[in-house]
Amino acid sequence: MITAYFIGFAMNGLLSTIPDLIGRKKTILYSMIVSCFAQTVMLFVPNFYVRTLMFFVMGLTMIKVGGSYVWLSECVGSSYKSTAFTMINIYDGMTMAVVCIYYMKINHSWFWLCLVQLLLSFAATATIMICPESPRWHLVNGRS
Repeated sequence: MITAYFIGFAMNGLLSTIPDLIGRKKTILYSMIVSCFAQTVMLFVPNFYVRTLMFFVMGLTMIKVGGSYVWLSECVGSSYKSTAFTMINIYDGMTMAVVCIYYMKINHSWFWLCLVQLLLSFAATATIMICPESPRWHLVNGRS
C-alpha cells in the first residue's frame, strides 16, 4: 500500500503546473476534495486492493502540500513569511507527536484517530472556500 502512495506521489510531479494554470485555491480545493474521498474510502472499505488504490490517489493529491506553501507565501507580506512557515511546520510536526501519544496512552484503535483526521480534512476543505486566491496569481494572469 505504501509503495502505491509513493508511486502516486512521484506521478504528482506531472501535475506541478496546474496551480499556475487554474490557480492555487482551485488546485488545493480539488486535491483536498479528492483526498477526503480517498480517506473516507480507506476508513470504511476494508478491502486491501481498494485501500491500495486509495493510497495511490492520496499520493497523487500531495500537490496540495507544495501548493499550500506557495499560496501562503504569496498571501502574506515579506515580514510575516518566516512566521507563517514556522507555524505550518510546528503544526505539521506536532501531528506525529499527537498521534503517538494518542495511540500509546488514550486508545489503541486507529479507527477513531483516522476518523478525527478525516473530519479535520473536511473542515480544512470547507475553510479553503472562504480563503482568497493568491494576489500574485491574479497579477501574473492579468486579473487585478
